[in-house]
Amino acid sequence: MSSTPKYYVSRKTLILICTLTWFFAGISVFATGVQTWLITDMKLIYKIFFAIVTFCIFNFIIFRPLSKKYIDRILDLNHRNHPLTFFDIRGWGIMFFMMGLGFSVRRFSYYPIPLLHHSTSDSPLHLQL
Repeated sequence: MSSTPKYYVSRKTLILICTLTWFFAGISVFATGVQTWLITDMKLIYKIFFAIVTFCIFNFIIFRPLSKKYIDRILDLNHRNHPLTFFDIRGWGIMFFMMGLGFSVRRFSYYPIPLLHHSTSDSPLHLQL
């Protein structure tokens, strides 16, 4: 029996999958930030400050180091790999935990601001999920 998976992709394709995964995660964080920006009653200078702080946290502490870690890991793999090997076991665990946390927060309304349940017609955002 061969140790190569039945369905395999190159390391270049794995890097593309990893890139797209982190891109969509970043877009999701950005969209949440824009929604929060629009409904928060705060002075503009505070909004700008918190936007910069949030960007720095997600970019420099979360997304950039994780992206580098997974790209380095992918480059150390064989030439042919299963398409889902762009994450290791710990990475998949983190992904499922974060997604589960996000779904739970929305489903059970565990957030401090009424971000996702604006239902009035005069609301600038109609975000019924």
